[in-house]
Amino acid sequence: PRGLQAELRPYQKDGFDFLCHLTQIRLGGILADDMGLGKTLQTLAWLAWLKEQNKKNHKPSLVICPASVLHNWQREAERFTPDLKVLVLESGAARHNLRKQIPQNDIIVTNYALLRRDLEELQKFAFRAVILDEAQFIKNPGAQVSRSVKQVKSEHRLALTGTPLENRLLDLWSIVDFIQPGYLGNQDQFVETYEPRAPIADETAPVEPLPRGEQTESVQRIARKRLSAKLRPLLLRRLKKHVAKDLPDRIEERLDCPLGDEQRKLYLAELRRSRDQVMKVVETQGINKSKMHVLAALTRLRQICCHPSLVGSNTASGKTETLFELLDTLVADGQKVLVFSQFVRMLQLLEKECQTRQITTHVLTGQTKDRQRVVSEFQAD
Repeated sequence: PRGLQAELRPYQKDGFDFLCHLTQIRLGGILADDMGLGKTLQTLAWLAWLKEQNKKNHKPSLVICPASVLHNWQREAERFTPDLKVLVLESGAARHNLRKQIPQNDIIVTNYALLRRDLEELQKFAFRAVILDEAQFIKNPGAQVSRSVKQVKSEHRLALTGTPLENRLLDLWSIVDFIQPGYLGNQDQFVETYEPRAPIADETAPVEPLPRGEQTESVQRIARKRLSAKLRPLLLRRLKKHVAKDLPDRIEERLDCPLGDEQRKLYLAELRRSRDQVMKVVETQGINKSKMHVLAALTRLRQICCHPSLVGSNTASGKTETLFELLDTLVADGQKVLVFSQFVRMLQLLEKECQTRQITTHVLTGQTKDRQRVVSEFQAD
């Protein structure tokens, strides 16, 4: 499309062509490229093309995504397809008035949680396309969110996911049932035909002749090959190692953080205490009713490993000391750093220590209201 402000890599051009082809033969599709290969860019190019093809009959397209990437769509659209008007519907009362502007925009972006609450209002609009980003959110066909997305009216449907198959083949059925209802039969038929009782094997492995006694497995493997062939017209998946060899792989380095003497004593004391407590609960209530006590004990031990302050102790943290040895060097080199923790209190402790060391921080948690402002400030800092 003329309005695209980007040069597509060859595999991205192939992806764009794939989406246009599906549009012309009126099929839904799944773009299942590996993470980092530009699924958003390929989709934006397709949406710009759709607009060019339908100049006399304007309709907006709806993107449904996790709340964490809501504003990423807006940023990417402003960068690559500035001619497309984007309206973000996010949590808060303001979105109820913003919905009146849907017909005047090209792309409407909302998240899965809000879709369930706003479904009745969104059903009043006819969309050119509905795109599910991180489509594994609907892998459970019985979930309310899975049922909700299928009720939105649109001419075209597209699912984006780097993990089209997470745990079981039924994950894939649920996504296909969104983009092309009935294509793989109903849920019961699909499970009976394709769902293996054994763990999923490598789909790319060659099918060798099997001994006479392994007929059940043979039938399953034949069914898998048939399913793969049936999905080929609808699903495009490229791996980074095959199509973008110039992109560096993520480099992972594990650092072991030794516990200090006092932290180790605290850990071992808590280990003895929690083990005794759990065993008493198991004796009186049985193992099935003791799971929450086990999880609570494990969580407390994890907290001591992160920072003893999380359990009310003033003992030093070996992990935090190791972290700041890294941060001091990285910050001195002018690097940006992302630090993740499952404990919000841990982030607060690190933020306080960073302030002491005059390291600028931006904190993003579930309680953050203006997430986009925090992200923008971090990027611009």
